[in-house]
Amino acid sequence: MGQNAFRSLRDYLKHCTETGHDLPIRFSRGLLIGGSIAVSIAVLVASFVWTAMLANQFLDERKHLFLVQRDLIKGNVDRYEARLKQTAEAYELLWKLYAKDEVPAKRYRQLLDEHKGIIVTDTDITVTPMTLFSTSVQAKDEVPLSDFLRLMREISPLPLLCECNVGYFLGGFVYSSDRRLLATWPPLSDQQLDNARIETAGSFIDSYADKVDAVLDSTAAIALRGRRGAWVTAYNSPVTGELITHYAVPLYRNKQRVAVLVITIPFSKFSLLFEDTQYSEYFRVERSEPGFFIISQDRRHLYGFDDSEYHLAQSVLNSTEPLEHSHGSMKVIYNDGVFFLSQLIKGPSWIAVYAFDWKVMLAALKKQLILIAFLTSSVLAILWIFTVLLDRFVLAPLRVRSKMVYESEAFNRAVLQTAPVGLTVYDPLTDTIVMQNEVIRNMLSTSQDTGSGLYRRLLKASFWIRQPDEPDILEGKSDVRSVEISIVGAAGEQREISVAFSPVRYQQREAVLFGVTDISDQKAAVRLLRKEREMADQANQAKSHFLAMMSHEIRTPLHGALGNLELLAMEQLAPQQKERVSTIRQAFDALLVLINDILDLSKMEAHELQLHTESFRLDDLIERSARTFAPLILDKKLRFLCLIDPDLTGTWAGDGHRLGQVLMNLLSNARKFTDSGSITLRATRSESIDGIQWVRISVSDTGIGISQARLEEVFEPFVQADRSIAARFGGTGLGLTLCSRIVTLMGGRIDVDSEEGVGSLFTVSLPLQEESFPNQLLVAETVFRFNTVVLICESLLWQRALTAQIYHWLPDVTIIEADSAAAFSAENESSIIIFASSTTWLPKNWCDVQHSYLDTIIFSSCGPLYPERRHNHLNVTAYSMSMFRLALTACGNNDDVLEQRANSPIQLVAPKDCRLLIVEDDPLNRALIEHQLAALGFDKVDSAVDGSDALELCQDRIYDLIVTDLGMPVMDGQAFLKALRDRGIQTPVILSTAETGGTIQIRSSGFTSVLYKPITLDRLSAAIEKALGTLDAPSNESSATLTDLHELFISGWENDKATLIESLEANDQKRFIGSLHRLKGALLVLNEKSLADTCETLRHRVNSQGLALAGGDIYTMIKRLQHRVDYYRGRSAFRQEPID
Repeated sequence: MGQNAFRSLRDYLKHCTETGHDLPIRFSRGLLIGGSIAVSIAVLVASFVWTAMLANQFLDERKHLFLVQRDLIKGNVDRYEARLKQTAEAYELLWKLYAKDEVPAKRYRQLLDEHKGIIVTDTDITVTPMTLFSTSVQAKDEVPLSDFLRLMREISPLPLLCECNVGYFLGGFVYSSDRRLLATWPPLSDQQLDNARIETAGSFIDSYADKVDAVLDSTAAIALRGRRGAWVTAYNSPVTGELITHYAVPLYRNKQRVAVLVITIPFSKFSLLFEDTQYSEYFRVERSEPGFFIISQDRRHLYGFDDSEYHLAQSVLNSTEPLEHSHGSMKVIYNDGVFFLSQLIKGPSWIAVYAFDWKVMLAALKKQLILIAFLTSSVLAILWIFTVLLDRFVLAPLRVRSKMVYESEAFNRAVLQTAPVGLTVYDPLTDTIVMQNEVIRNMLSTSQDTGSGLYRRLLKASFWIRQPDEPDILEGKSDVRSVEISIVGAAGEQREISVAFSPVRYQQREAVLFGVTDISDQKAAVRLLRKEREMADQANQAKSHFLAMMSHEIRTPLHGALGNLELLAMEQLAPQQKERVSTIRQAFDALLVLINDILDLSKMEAHELQLHTESFRLDDLIERSARTFAPLILDKKLRFLCLIDPDLTGTWAGDGHRLGQVLMNLLSNARKFTDSGSITLRATRSESIDGIQWVRISVSDTGIGISQARLEEVFEPFVQADRSIAARFGGTGLGLTLCSRIVTLMGGRIDVDSEEGVGSLFTVSLPLQEESFPNQLLVAETVFRFNTVVLICESLLWQRALTAQIYHWLPDVTIIEADSAAAFSAENESSIIIFASSTTWLPKNWCDVQHSYLDTIIFSSCGPLYPERRHNHLNVTAYSMSMFRLALTACGNNDDVLEQRANSPIQLVAPKDCRLLIVEDDPLNRALIEHQLAALGFDKVDSAVDGSDALELCQDRIYDLIVTDLGMPVMDGQAFLKALRDRGIQTPVILSTAETGGTIQIRSSGFTSVLYKPITLDRLSAAIEKALGTLDAPSNESSATLTDLHELFISGWENDKATLIESLEANDQKRFIGSLHRLKGALLVLNEKSLADTCETLRHRVNSQGLALAGGDIYTMIKRLQHRVDYYRGRSAFRQEPID
């Protein structure tokens, strides 16, 4: 039997181990929960014990309070008994002495006779007045009356009769044993006296003495003499009607009772009479606890409670058990939800009772019970939170993990048998195959590599085979290695397999798991894809080469055609001829835009488009874009506004060319898709982050709009807002794609908000670097002759922009915003009118008051680029703030300031002695640039066909500027520039190229500017102005030529240089700054803006950092100035030689 039971238990445990994989976890969980329950029970038991101790402590405190209050009552009872006994005994001992005292017995007898036996004594008998009753008023009664009057005299001054310290006069009475005489104190009131006289004195005396005599008669004489007094059961007073009790002491003379002395205790004054003055404050404190009562001798009356204690009083009266135990030792008795403490007060046989219920106990132990509850609940909460968290986050994951391990083992067995990959477990120590599936068995069955030889060869090649004298290198290895090898099939063909292997432990021994995959087909596909990729790369390179070639080949003839058309337009042509030239030029411009878009998009897709960061004026760039499209927009009878934040003035670092391309595309789309309404180009400052200023440029229109369904696709290539757009408006759908990609390349974003049939708003946000010292000419402050501007504008938005711009220039000027319909005269002689409108004429009502104003400016979208005086008005375009400022300068002055700009649309006027060199291999383009320079006023121009010829010319002559092509035979433009710099020739070089700019880096290459073909006169003029400065024609008022200024600067340079170096060595900052300021002024006169800006930058650094830290920059600047002086000297020497 024992062996069978053991075997059954072993089988059961084995079965549990195999099937109950989570048995230990379940046991741990049961142990955890069981322990938590046990601890919870222990905590609850401790809380119960603590609560019981507090309850016992509370009961002990109540017992103590009861004893104190009972003792207070008992003490006052004893005090009153003792005083009355002392009074009686004193009289009994001294009555013979008192018998000799004379008393007015005769007078009081007569008074009694006169007042029907009831009078109030005077001070000749008693200290305090008393009411005296007598049943006999005859002469023979004077002797008993005298004795009674002497008794009254003796007891009247006693303290027993004058308990004034409690606020109440303790009353009582004394009567003779034969009931013929009775005296009461305090005396009766008048009403009570009248009521007593109605009755007989005898009946009144009986009503007082009956209760007392009944008690005295019922007491044995010996006992009465021993105790000397007796308490009378409570009853209602016959005089006042209130509940009273008496303590009576008989008076004896010669062992005979002659009188009875009684004190009256009304229960309405119970608290006052039984409050011991010695413990009064303590007693009051204790009485704040409700529930202490006194029960009368007959167990019918309850004293010492108020209305709030009524329910407890009723409980006391209705309970008999507490009263039955009052004669024994003090016990706590619980009955009907109330606790009782009771004990008998001997003498009056009162029962002192203290009653309280659960509410009193809970209120007294409230804080302790709350603390116990809080601590108990906190401990239990922490315990069970810990238990739940431990079960959920430790044991539960262990159960899941145990189950997963069990299921994983079963799953691994199934995977091993069903996997499409060959799997083998190999023991390298015994060189045996422990296990392999059917896939690897079938794979190797057709191979010459059979058995364990393949695996051993793989491990040996991977250095995983341990030699007999080497340590176990498999120990600690857990990485997975992969190799690809070739095996020879049974037919001799090569097959490629991929083998992954890793050390494992299997069946208590070290092993290696091999995973083998046949990758012969995959390798063949990879080789095919690689071959196709090479062919695609070759095709892509051919496409890129074709695009680059086509870019150059197409742009070159376009350059020649557009340049000559521009020159032809400047000739004196008939109106019909000018219209045809304009038509041809617009066709070439459209062709150029299309070619540029296609080439740029191709470069973007090939990630070859690059940005060129350079300094540019953002406001000028935006205004140029506006002026370019203004004629096209205004031809469609649209209103066109260009609003630029005045804070955007100055120079910024960025790719101005690409930004201009974005603006051109946005304006072109706005013009194309808007047939009525307005177009607004607006630029404002946005937030500044980490020193980078964000600029927001928006183009809004009131055109056809874009549906919400097409908004997300508008930036995709060859996508337009609607399928009918191309048919209605034309276009390729590349403009917005280029804008989006260029803006993204610049680190910004472009957003669109549009509603079909309402219009569109395109917003470009770009991060630009604002240059600290703008590259602008520092000139003297312009003096304006007006102080008040009356601004009339047809658009509120335009009005706000103009107001901000005027205040930016003239913060002290007064601007009055007016309405075109309400004309008024000038307030002072220094007022001007600015009329901002789409027309070029002033309303008639304003013409009538124009004579009262200093001058009038018509700021119109149709106005001329340069201010012109027309009909006593200054007309100027609304798309150039610099020309608007010039018009403001001319207000109130003669128009000489405008004449220097009126004769030519090109700002640049070349000096006669400025020599230029053109390096261009294409004869057409070379001739075109020569003609363009001649149109700009440059008549001293030399030409060279490549860089080599140009280098020889530069060695023989000094040129002020060189314009070179990039791609030339023998020596290209880049090599030519490097050769110039290597020979110390610092002449500015402008690059002209038909490349799209993807590989040209302006700053790194050293070119002053890059001009992309085709080149217009405006762009060529701007590039020359940037290289040489603003070369205005010499003024008639100046007798000094530029050559003379160069000579003056050369003559003073040595002294200036010596002053700079001496100040630096002496650390004389003030002297250095003064010398630097003079140099800056001289450089500005010479139009050397770059060097002047360098001086200004250096001055700021010296002021902020000191001379010592700026020493390196100072010597660099001196070196640059020395090179410039050497250049001036070379030019001077060259000009003194005859020119061939």
